[in-house]
Amino acid sequence: MGWVNVFEKALPLIKDTLDGFAKGRNGDMPPNPDPPDPMVQLRAGVGWLKSRALRSDPDLYVDFVLDNLDQAQWLDLAQIINLPEEERLKIDPDLGKEPYKTWFGKLFEGLAKEIKGRLEPEGESGKAAN
Repeated sequence: MGWVNVFEKALPLIKDTLDGFAKGRNGDMPPNPDPPDPMVQLRAGVGWLKSRALRSDPDLYVDFVLDNLDQAQWLDLAQIINLPEEERLKIDPDLGKEPYKTWFGKLFEGLAKEIKGRLEPEGESGKAAN
């Protein structure tokens, strides 16, 4: 008989919890008053790359970024390749200082080249079409 008492006491708590989940799914919860800063993930990605910049070739990370465009920070990074340097420095001022300036310059150049190559119809990039 002890379990029956436990279930009787837990039932209202379980019902309230399930009702709370249902409200969240149905949009009855109040909206988040502070939308997330869109730069947070981009800055996190840049920070992660900075930690690798001193010990690796940026060409390795061109492929990494392109292979991970389904993740927000890498898609955002690929979208800033054509920004003027002044705009990139707003993301992280270290991008204008060595060794990061050269390393990220090569990374952005490699990304631009690869993205352009993927967007061109076959045979237009100067390579022979198969």
